[in-house]
Amino acid sequence: MTCSACKTENENNYKYCFQCGMSLKTDDESAEKLLTDEEVNNLLRFSYVFEINNLVDQAIEACSAIAEVHPEWADVHFKLARAYEAKGSHGKAIAEYKKAIAINPGYIDACRCLGELYSDEGFYNEAIEQFTVVLNTKVKFDYADIHRHKGFALEKIGKEEQAIEEYKKALEINPDYSEANFNMAKICYRKKSFNEALEYTSRALKRVPENKKLTDMEKEIKKKLA
Repeated sequence: MTCSACKTENENNYKYCFQCGMSLKTDDESAEKLLTDEEVNNLLRFSYVFEINNLVDQAIEACSAIAEVHPEWADVHFKLARAYEAKGSHGKAIAEYKKAIAINPGYIDACRCLGELYSDEGFYNEAIEQFTVVLNTKVKFDYADIHRHKGFALEKIGKEEQAIEEYKKALEINPDYSEANFNMAKICYRKKSFNEALEYTSRALKRVPENKKLTDMEKEIKKKLA
């Protein structure tokens, strides 16, 4: 069956487009009764099974069906976003994360995932905004990785000093954080602070001793110090 929205060809038994999540109901079917509570609960259970078993298309169909009946359920939009992201439909994933956050502005996992996806797509200012929301939310634990992600986005838009502050915050929380140490090592190398760069590289190598990028950087730094 062809989706009227995105023109994707779907199997005849599909109720929702696997590409965009739009209903594939015909005019006659549109008049059918909405899902019962029992059917919604069954779909919720199925969606967990689909997610665990990485059945992305089935997860999209199940979550789309639930979202049509309960568009106010933030968690369903979040699950649908995760499924779209796994499928590589990043634009649709971003839209669903935003729906989840609009319903629940304090939905930290959605803000975090949206920030990471924005960063992956090169939307660094938007990523920084989402990471800031996460970091400004009072939680029972600290987000070393979010500081590192925010630092990376800041570095990408040319705000190196602010990036350094975020990397250092990440390392205050977790001194052995290899990615944050690597980011700091690269900045120190660019600044020709080779001793400091070597220190950060050595810390990172303690966690991932076989990492080629780190071992290559260590060799290059040692050449500069020779």
